[in-house]
Amino acid sequence: MKLNTIAIDDEPVALEVIRSHASRVPFPDMKGYFTNAFEAADFLRREK
Repeated sequence: MKLNTIAIDDEPVALEVIRSHASRVPFPDMKGYFTNAFEAADFLRREK
């Protein structure tokens, strides 16, 4: 089972850490990485 997820952090380096960790486990299906919460909210409104 996959869990659709996004990551939001205002520090790009932190997002790289999250990306690295997420790639090591099988269940998160990372749909996006955002440094801006408004962009993340727009993404969530558009995606099912």
